[in-house]
Amino acid sequence: MTVNNLNAFAVQLLELAVQTGAGRLPVIADAAAVLPPHGAVDVLVDLYDLPGERGSVVLYLHNSASRPRNLRLTAPLEWEPWNQRYRVKGTALRIEQGGAPASEQYRRRRIGQLRRQKVGSAVRSAGGSLWRRATGALQEFRANRARAAADAAAAREARLSAQRREEPITVPLAPSRASGVNEERPAQQRERVQWPDPDVDPSRSPRPVDEGRPAPSEEDARPERPRLDFPDEF
Repeated sequence: MTVNNLNAFAVQLLELAVQTGAGRLPVIADAAAVLPPHGAVDVLVDLYDLPGERGSVVLYLHNSASRPRNLRLTAPLEWEPWNQRYRVKGTALRIEQGGAPASEQYRRRRIGQLRRQKVGSAVRSAGGSLWRRATGALQEFRANRARAAADAAAAREARLSAQRREEPITVPLAPSRASGVNEERPAQQRERVQWPDPDVDPSRSPRPVDEGRPAPSEEDARPERPRLDFPDEF
């Protein structure tokens, strides 16, 4: 394309960017050239496989004679299928104050994306490490709690075994047998069996003779053996 400068001062052409309706990012090309006063410059840029049939071309200019210093010239593009090329509509030009060139804007946008990705990865890694620490602390707490419960159960079992060893082993009796044994045991304890002394002759031992009573016979003189009573149940 041909760029004309109708001013009385020179203008510096920096770069151009082509944006089509179907494209997400503009195609940026370096087109460094000096436009002389009341002169023209041919700009040739190779662009391949641009999506879409309509778009715009933006030229970034700089001048040192007037303000604003940085200018942006925008012109619409239309695809001509009979010529197999895009046509710049010069009757719909728009010139306005421009800021940074398209390459600088793309660089800043890319730096911002990289910074956000870096911050996001740092946040995810910090969150992952925090989650791992929290999970580890919870697992350690559960392990300590289970260990303390096991120690307490072992100590309780040891105390119970020690008490079982100290206490005597008793076998309870049936209520009827227990009552019978308790009733007969005092009688057995109170009764004392006295056997006659074999060295002492009961016939020679002096006995008091009651007057008016007949003398005891041989059978009556035998000592009366005590009666042994045994309980019905042992």
